[in-house]
Amino acid sequence: RARLIAASGGTHELLRPTATMADDQPSKKRKTESTLEANRAVFSEDENAMIDLLLGCGQDHLFESWPAPGEKDDDKKRFLAQARVCDQGYPGGISAYVKNAKKLLRDSKEGVNPFDGWTPSVPAGVVVEYGDETHVALEKVGMEEIGDAAFVLVAGGLGERLGDSGIKGELPCE
Repeated sequence: RARLIAASGGTHELLRPTATMADDQPSKKRKTESTLEANRAVFSEDENAMIDLLLGCGQDHLFESWPAPGEKDDDKKRFLAQARVCDQGYPGGISAYVKNAKKLLRDSKEGVNPFDGWTPSVPAGVVVEYGDETHVALEKVGMEEIGDAAFVLVAGGLGERLGDSGIKGELPCE
Protein backbone atom coordinates (compact mmCIF):
# COMPACT_ATOMS: atom_id res chain seq x y z
CA ARG A 1 0.00 0.00 0.00
CA ALA A 2 1.10 3.57 -0.60
CA ARG A 3 1.87 5.44 2.59
CA LEU A 4 0.00 8.76 2.54
CA ILE A 5 2.18 10.18 5.29
CA ALA A 6 5.09 10.29 2.80
CA ALA A 7 3.19 12.91 0.80
CA SER A 8 3.33 15.31 3.73
CA GLY A 9 7.11 15.52 3.63
CA GLY A 10 7.80 13.77 6.91
CA THR A 11 7.02 10.80 9.07
CA HIS A 12 6.68 10.23 12.77
CA GLU A 13 7.76 6.99 14.36
CA LEU A 14 4.44 6.48 16.08
CA LEU A 15 2.62 6.84 12.78
CA ARG A 16 4.67 4.34 10.83
CA PRO A 17 2.70 1.13 10.49
CA THR A 18 4.52 -1.95 11.66
CA ALA A 19 2.46 -4.34 9.56
CA THR A 20 -0.34 -4.28 7.02
CA MET A 21 -3.75 -5.24 8.32
CA ALA A 22 -5.23 -8.20 6.55
CA ASP A 23 -8.74 -9.58 6.64
CA ASP A 24 -7.36 -12.73 8.22
CA GLN A 25 -6.20 -10.71 11.27
CA PRO A 26 -9.50 -9.70 12.88
CA SER A 27 -7.96 -9.34 16.36
CA LYS A 28 -5.43 -6.80 15.10
CA LYS A 29 -8.16 -4.92 13.23
CA ARG A 30 -10.33 -4.85 16.38
CA LYS A 31 -7.35 -3.61 18.44
CA THR A 32 -6.66 -0.84 15.90
CA GLU A 33 -10.33 0.15 15.80
CA SER A 34 -10.64 0.17 19.59
CA THR A 35 -7.42 2.21 20.04
CA LEU A 36 -8.55 4.67 17.39
CA GLU A 37 -12.05 4.95 18.87
CA ALA A 38 -10.55 5.52 22.32
CA ASN A 39 -8.46 8.36 20.82
CA ARG A 40 -11.50 10.06 19.24
CA ALA A 41 -12.23 12.08 22.40
CA VAL A 42 -8.77 13.69 22.16
CA PHE A 43 -9.50 15.26 18.77
CA SER A 44 -11.59 18.17 17.56
CA GLU A 45 -14.51 17.74 15.18
CA ASP A 46 -12.25 18.72 12.24
CA GLU A 47 -9.55 16.25 13.30
CA ASN A 48 -12.12 13.47 13.61
CA ALA A 49 -13.43 14.38 10.16
CA MET A 50 -9.89 13.98 8.81
CA ILE A 51 -9.65 10.56 10.45
CA ASP A 52 -12.96 9.58 8.82
CA LEU A 53 -11.72 10.84 5.44
CA LEU A 54 -8.51 8.79 5.71
CA LEU A 55 -10.42 5.69 6.80
CA GLY A 56 -12.86 6.20 3.92
CA CYS A 57 -9.90 6.22 1.54
CA GLY A 58 -8.68 2.86 2.84
CA GLN A 59 -5.82 4.35 4.86
CA ASP A 60 -6.54 2.31 8.01
CA HIS A 61 -2.87 1.32 8.21
CA LEU A 62 -1.98 4.88 9.24
CA PHE A 63 -3.64 4.30 12.60
CA GLU A 64 -2.37 0.78 13.37
CA SER A 65 0.41 1.83 15.72
CA TRP A 66 -1.30 4.67 17.51
CA PRO A 67 -0.81 4.59 21.26
CA ALA A 68 -3.59 5.04 23.78
CA PRO A 69 -5.12 8.46 24.49
CA GLY A 70 -2.78 10.64 26.52
CA GLU A 71 0.31 9.18 24.85
CA LYS A 72 1.92 11.28 22.10
CA ASP A 73 -1.32 13.20 21.50
CA ASP A 74 0.63 16.19 20.14
CA ASP A 75 2.23 13.92 17.52
CA LYS A 76 -1.18 12.55 16.53
CA LYS A 77 -2.57 16.08 16.17
CA ARG A 78 0.49 17.13 14.16
CA PHE A 79 -0.08 14.20 11.81
CA LEU A 80 -3.72 15.17 11.30
CA ALA A 81 -2.65 18.76 10.60
CA GLN A 82 -0.19 17.46 7.97
CA ALA A 83 -2.95 15.37 6.44
CA ARG A 84 -5.18 18.47 6.30
CA VAL A 85 -2.43 20.36 4.43
CA CYS A 86 -2.17 17.45 1.97
CA ASP A 87 -5.94 17.41 1.56
CA GLN A 88 -6.05 21.15 0.85
CA GLY A 89 -2.99 21.10 -1.40
CA TYR A 90 -4.03 18.42 -3.87
CA PRO A 91 -6.79 19.11 -6.42
CA GLY A 92 -9.77 17.12 -5.14
CA GLY A 93 -8.07 16.41 -1.82
CA ILE A 94 -6.70 13.20 -0.36
CA SER A 95 -9.50 11.07 -1.77
CA ALA A 96 -8.61 12.23 -5.31
CA TYR A 97 -4.91 11.63 -4.55
CA VAL A 98 -5.55 8.05 -3.41
CA LYS A 99 -7.87 7.39 -6.37
CA ASN A 100 -5.29 8.76 -8.81
CA ALA A 101 -2.46 6.83 -7.15
CA LYS A 102 -4.41 3.57 -7.43
CA LYS A 103 -5.18 4.29 -11.09
CA LEU A 104 -1.54 5.08 -11.87
CA LEU A 105 -0.37 1.92 -10.09
CA ARG A 106 -2.99 -0.18 -11.91
CA ASP A 107 -2.03 1.37 -15.27
CA SER A 108 1.64 0.75 -14.56
CA LYS A 109 0.95 -2.88 -13.64
CA GLU A 110 -1.04 -3.31 -16.87
CA GLY A 111 1.72 -1.71 -18.96
CA VAL A 112 -0.29 1.36 -19.95
CA ASN A 113 2.01 3.95 -21.52
CA PRO A 114 0.95 7.46 -20.44
CA PHE A 115 2.86 8.87 -23.43
CA ASP A 116 0.95 6.89 -26.08
CA GLY A 117 0.09 9.23 -28.93
CA TRP A 118 2.82 11.72 -28.07
CA THR A 119 5.65 12.36 -30.50
CA PRO A 120 8.92 13.64 -29.07
CA SER A 121 10.47 16.58 -30.87
CA VAL A 122 13.51 18.78 -30.56
CA PRO A 123 12.55 22.34 -29.69
CA ALA A 124 13.64 25.16 -31.98
CA GLY A 125 16.74 26.98 -30.81
CA VAL A 126 20.00 28.62 -31.78
CA VAL A 127 23.31 26.80 -31.94
CA VAL A 128 26.29 29.01 -31.09
CA GLU A 129 29.99 28.31 -30.92
CA TYR A 130 31.57 28.83 -27.54
CA GLY A 131 33.52 32.10 -27.52
CA ASP A 132 32.29 33.52 -30.85
CA GLU A 133 30.66 36.98 -31.09
CA THR A 134 27.10 35.62 -30.88
CA HIS A 135 27.99 33.57 -27.80
CA VAL A 136 29.59 36.54 -26.06
CA ALA A 137 26.61 38.81 -26.87
CA LEU A 138 24.06 36.23 -25.66
CA GLU A 139 26.09 35.51 -22.52
CA LYS A 140 26.13 39.24 -21.72
CA VAL A 141 22.33 39.42 -22.01
CA GLY A 142 22.02 36.27 -19.91
CA MET A 143 24.26 37.62 -17.16
CA GLU A 144 22.14 40.80 -17.00
CA GLU A 145 18.95 38.72 -16.62
CA ILE A 146 20.26 36.00 -14.29
CA GLY A 147 19.15 37.86 -11.15
CA ASP A 148 15.52 37.53 -12.24
CA ALA A 149 15.81 33.91 -13.33
CA ALA A 150 14.81 30.72 -11.57
CA PHE A 151 16.01 27.23 -12.38
CA VAL A 152 13.94 24.13 -11.84
CA LEU A 153 15.13 20.56 -12.11
CA VAL A 154 12.12 18.51 -13.14
CA ALA A 155 12.19 15.12 -11.45
CA GLY A 156 10.28 13.36 -14.20
CA GLY A 157 6.77 12.04 -14.45
CA LEU A 158 3.51 13.75 -15.18
CA GLY A 159 2.04 16.80 -13.48
CA GLU A 160 -1.19 15.29 -12.08
CA ARG A 161 -0.19 16.15 -8.53
CA LEU A 162 0.10 19.75 -9.71
CA GLY A 163 -3.32 19.66 -11.39
CA ASP A 164 -2.05 19.20 -14.96
CA SER A 165 -2.27 16.07 -17.12
CA GLY A 166 0.80 16.89 -19.23
CA ILE A 167 4.47 16.36 -18.50
CA LYS A 168 5.93 18.64 -15.84
CA GLY A 169 8.29 20.31 -18.30
CA GLU A 170 5.30 21.75 -20.14
CA LEU A 171 3.59 23.33 -17.12
CA PRO A 172 2.68 26.97 -17.80
CA CYS A 173 4.86 29.62 -16.21
CA GLU A 174 3.08 32.28 -14.19
